[in-house]
Amino acid sequence: MRILIVDDLSDARQVLRYMVEKTGNEAIEAENGLEGLRIAKSSPPDLIISDALMPVMDGFKFLRAIKQEPELRSIPFVFYSSAYKEDQDVRLAMSLGANAYLFKPMEPVELWEEIKNILEQAKQKRPYPELIKEDAEYLKRYSEVVVTKLEEKVLELEKTLAERKQAEEALRESEAFMNILLNAIPIPVFYKDMDGRYLGFNRAFEEFYGATREKLIGKTVFDINSLEFAEFIHAKDNELFKNGGAQQYDSRIENIHGVPHDVIFNKAVFTDRQGAVSGLIGTILDITERKRMEEILKQQQKELTAIFENAPFIMMLLDGDRRIRRANALACSFTGSAITDMVGLRVGEALHCLHALDSSQGCGAWPTCQFCAVHRTIRDTHETGQSHYQVEASLAALIEGKQQRLTFLISTTRIFVDNIPFVLLSLQDITEHRKLEEQFRQAQKMEAVGSLAGAVAHDFNNMLGVILGHAELAMEMLDPAQPILGNLKTILSTAKRSADLTRQLLAFARRQTIAPRVLNLNETVDGMIKMLKRLIGENIELVWLPEAGVCPVKMDPSQIDQILANLCVNARDAIAGVGKITIETRSVTFDPVYCAEHPGFVPGEYVQLTVSDDGCGMDAETMDRLFEPFFTTKEIGKGTGLGLATVYGIVKQNNAFINVASEPGKGATFNIFLPRHVAEDKEMWQVSSTARTAGGDETILLVEDEPTILEMTRLMLGRLGYRVLAAATPSEAISLARNHAVKIHLLLTDVILSEMNGRELWQLLTSFYPDLKVLFMSGYTSDVIARQGVLAEWINFIQKPFSKETLAAKVRTVLDSK
Repeated sequence: MRILIVDDLSDARQVLRYMVEKTGNEAIEAENGLEGLRIAKSSPPDLIISDALMPVMDGFKFLRAIKQEPELRSIPFVFYSSAYKEDQDVRLAMSLGANAYLFKPMEPVELWEEIKNILEQAKQKRPYPELIKEDAEYLKRYSEVVVTKLEEKVLELEKTLAERKQAEEALRESEAFMNILLNAIPIPVFYKDMDGRYLGFNRAFEEFYGATREKLIGKTVFDINSLEFAEFIHAKDNELFKNGGAQQYDSRIENIHGVPHDVIFNKAVFTDRQGAVSGLIGTILDITERKRMEEILKQQQKELTAIFENAPFIMMLLDGDRRIRRANALACSFTGSAITDMVGLRVGEALHCLHALDSSQGCGAWPTCQFCAVHRTIRDTHETGQSHYQVEASLAALIEGKQQRLTFLISTTRIFVDNIPFVLLSLQDITEHRKLEEQFRQAQKMEAVGSLAGAVAHDFNNMLGVILGHAELAMEMLDPAQPILGNLKTILSTAKRSADLTRQLLAFARRQTIAPRVLNLNETVDGMIKMLKRLIGENIELVWLPEAGVCPVKMDPSQIDQILANLCVNARDAIAGVGKITIETRSVTFDPVYCAEHPGFVPGEYVQLTVSDDGCGMDAETMDRLFEPFFTTKEIGKGTGLGLATVYGIVKQNNAFINVASEPGKGATFNIFLPRHVAEDKEMWQVSSTARTAGGDETILLVEDEPTILEMTRLMLGRLGYRVLAAATPSEAISLARNHAVKIHLLLTDVILSEMNGRELWQLLTSFYPDLKVLFMSGYTSDVIARQGVLAEWINFIQKPFSKETLAAKVRTVLDSK
């Protein structure tokens, strides 16, 4: 069904169109009666719905014209009006042939029901009421309706004029009020039309732009801003006009003086009475200072975060329940946990405290936790606000499956964030520092013992030398059947043990006088195997596993003897009954990566000397004190506590390091890593299995300021067949050398003398005897001797006390050297 809708108001037509199309019918629109008549003539509709009051041709004239057309007069005609509602209006319409007269507004459903009834009635072809046929009658009635309506309109107009005058007055007052209100607003406010021209603004806007109203009113952004900014604002305005609603965005703008400002624009469209967008109103919020402060705060935040994250100690932020809210990178690295895993934990839990891990309630639940310095310090700061600085605290922790004692310096302070209290905690791990302090104290003890040993070594060695020498000489003079020979042997044995004890003291204190040589470790150890087998006994198997082609090392071969002897004796004593000791050598190289993963190892190339046993092993407590001087687990009288300390001292003296692995019941393994030495063949020192102990007939100048040592050494040399010139002072020695007619082959001199040292004496005597060989002797420690310049590799030296056999071998070696 085609329905013609005639109304001068677009909104009214749209409402009726919606209703018609919603019911499945076709709607045709016209703005006035004349247009409606033209449409009806060209294509007659099935129903006409028309307003009464319209321009050009109103509804009454339109109806009369329809009824005057034979082909149109049968079309049902319905008035739908809000202007003509009087009875005479209805009577006129009905007299002109209207089917119904309905008053606006009506609900669509109700209206459609009325129209359906009208259409039903039209189908029944009921007789129409008598229509007005004469023009005069029609004009009379029409005039009455129009006059009445005009009178009403005149009254309405008078009323409207009065109301308008009143409204204009009110508008002027409103505008004045709005101007006052706008100027009272401290931020710039403006409004402009669809073309972007400023229609008005407040005083703050003028001040912001730095221009008066006259320079800004009617202008656009293209007149007062840069082209780039104007195009940006123009595009934003058009976007707002198109989409409607409101708009907010940040921007940077310059006023007419070029002063930049960071701002926030807030804009919204306004409409005219018909609802069409006619312009926009906006505000400008100057946030330049806020942005500057934000940048300062951002920078401060970055700096504080950088300080927090890069602090050289652990930092944590704890909440009111003393749980971690934040932790720095070092805290994550130290604990091995991600920050997400640490948040919500208490400090003890994060640090893997054994008590915290063992309790289902976590950190602080154990009774002993009340005595924990970490727990107490944090709690006190949280409850009282008292700050603490570098409080030392220790806790037992489980690190990588091993129990360790961790020590920290902790500092705490209470801070407030939005009035919520937090505790800022810093922990400085000083575990290694304390270990180093302990090692330093240990080194000091060793230094003290070394100083003590060095202080008595000279006199003690001289006295032992006299005892050893005279005991040997006396034993040579006695018949083997003499009973006193046993007593002399005891004296000799005890003196040798005393001398060994002195050497051990000096060895672990690193003051032993040594003569480093480039040597093949395999050959040196091989020469010791028979002696070591006798040392450990027949019930213990000694296995020797040398690696072929092992690299050379540089050290005193006697020190290798000491190391092996002490380690093998220590291993022997750890074996109850039958057992096995294994000695091995091999070349090894450690790179920095390996050393980083194995604390205590040093990068480089080494020769590894390993002594292992299958004895009783050691517990952790014993391992901690293993190299401590005078520490022993043996029975009283069976150990001095210097064996392993001596080994440790020798190792450190040769810039080597030692590693020990042991567990109770699983034996022990000592790995000594000696620095590899790159040597030429001619440098290699070969160990001779047979020391030359024979004497000779050469002339020896002996210089010693201790009378007993001088006499004893003279007698020893004399027994060996040498001609001896003995002198107690350097001046006496020089005199003997000048006056002696026969060649002097060797100078055997003490290092420390009253008038000059032994080296200075030798250098002076070489002016008489250019090829004079020299052998220095001393009972002083290595540091004292070194200061006299007689520890160079090419210089021959013998340490007091010495036996006749040792003296004979050394003298013969020097005399035979080239």
